[in-house]
Amino acid sequence: MSWHSLKAPAAILCGAFCASTSGTAQALAPEGATPIAIGAIRLLGGGLLLLLWGLISHNIPRIGGWPKLRVAVAAAGLTGYQLFFFEACRQAGVAISTMVAIGGCPILVGVLGWVFLKEKPAKPWYAGTMLALCGLALLTLPSGNLQFSFRGLLLALCGAGSYAVFLVAIKPVLRRYDPAQIMTIIFLLGGLALAPLLAAQPLQWVFTPRGALVVADLATLTTSLSFTLVLYGMKTTSAAVTSTLGLAEPVGAAILGFLVLNEPCTQRTLLGLCCILVSMFLLILPSHKPLGLRSRLP
Repeated sequence: MSWHSLKAPAAILCGAFCASTSGTAQALAPEGATPIAIGAIRLLGGGLLLLLWGLISHNIPRIGGWPKLRVAVAAAGLTGYQLFFFEACRQAGVAISTMVAIGGCPILVGVLGWVFLKEKPAKPWYAGTMLALCGLALLTLPSGNLQFSFRGLLLALCGAGSYAVFLVAIKPVLRRYDPAQIMTIIFLLGGLALAPLLAAQPLQWVFTPRGALVVADLATLTTSLSFTLVLYGMKTTSAAVTSTLGLAEPVGAAILGFLVLNEPCTQRTLLGLCCILVSMFLLILPSHKPLGLRSRLP
């Protein structure tokens, strides 16, 4: 197994682990930080940071030549995910919302990628995805009776669909454009779309020392760096495998919960972590074809 064959999945996994800090950042945010504010700041802050980096590195997006429809659909998908997921957490609870929104995404991406991108998932993807979903259930779902609203469940499913649309819509754009440029445009579009909602939220916490650190983490690790790494890896990886490797995010969140938030580490949690980690190895095993991809394209 060469390093060259591991670069793409390694980038996706690193991006997922970067994104896993968002839950910890939200938990450590000062009082008054709402989920909508967190989501809007992620997009707008990430877009502005990437734009600044583009100006410094002379890698800013050009105005013309972009596939406007695909970019608009991808931006709408990523923005919709922020709204659907956070509202689902409010109505149905974090556990069931995480399971449905994050767990449902690989399945939807597998279907949409097959239909629109002609990417038929290879056999290891099915086994790896099922094992990862079992691990996610062990990590997120409580052992007692679940209580959730049907509306919240539907919102979580819409969140999964929105993120799946984002991944499938943006995959063809990666053939011609730099991942950092792509995410600069998408983050700024999404951030501007959520700006009216952000203006209605209490923002005094942003100007406190701890709030500023939370904003810095949201703009850097959980958004600009995370998504750029994921898109870099997805250039040579199928959308289906990318979404399943993204399930490494709850692994990072669980580890941070143990180390930073003093959350309990149970046998069930460890079993869930092991299931997801084993599924990652199933997906990055060397192959003569691109990872998890049997494309019908020549």
